[in-house]
Amino acid sequence: MLPTIVANQTCDLGCLTENGDRFRLTTYSRPNNFHGFIIAGQTMRATVVAMADNVQSLPLCIEISWDGKWSADSSEMQRHLVVKQAS
Repeated sequence: MLPTIVANQTCDLGCLTENGDRFRLTTYSRPNNFHGFIIAGQTMRATVVAMADNVQSLPLCIEISWDGKWSADSSEMQRHLVVKQAS
């Protein structure tokens, strides 16, 4: 939950399980009016901010789309679950 970051590091944004029916964001908290997931054919926009004790990144708006298909091949999966910077 609180990694020590010395250099560039990747963190989980969400999860999708084989035979699952939704992509779920892995947020630390979730407001009552936010489901926190998308199902096949849906798109979600989210704003993410990296935070530390002494600094905070600029907000980054991303768009997440999933077509409902699963693949164990990561290259193919990138065509089914798309995460891109929103304009």
